[in-house]
Order: sequence, then C-alpha cells, then structure tokens
Amino acid sequence: MVFYMAVRYEPEDTEPGNMPDLEVVSLEEASPEDGLIGDLCALVQWNRQYSPSDFERLRNDRIEYIQGNRNPFVDHPEWVDVIWKSYCN
Repeated sequence: MVFYMAVRYEPEDTEPGNMPDLEVVSLEEASPEDGLIGDLCALVQWNRQYSPSDFERLRNDRIEYIQGNRNPFVDHPEWVDVIWKSYCN
C-alpha cells in the first residue's frame, strides 16, 4: 500500500482536501508532516521476501470492483525493484 500511495499521490494531485505528495524515503529522512513516509530499504526488502498473499489479491479484486482501480504492486510486485531498487544497496 505504501508504494501505491507514493506513486498515486503526486504534486499535481494535491489540491485542497486531497492527500499530500507522499514519498517513500529512508527512515532517517521520514517526516509524516512533510509527506515523507516509511523506511524505503526495509520495505523493498520485505517486498522481495513476501509475495502478495491470497488475502491481498482478493482485497485488490474487491477494491477494483467497488472503486474501479487496483494496486499495481499487488499484481506486479516486481515493479517495486524497477522503481526503487537503485535507492537501496
């Protein structure tokens, strides 16, 4: 979910009342007040270690049915490395 939020809520989407621009950063840089969230390298590592569960896939299907959108990182967890791998050793 954190990766989805980071790509979904970008500056052009931040109108009054919308979510702030969210970025996944290292733990040292994290500042929820500024929209900086997470521990990027730990999240990338967890993504590699744990595939989306059947529960997460079902939840993604239900969200699509209700909202009409999906979390692409549940369908394609490999995209996390494509986007963020270079920021971690």
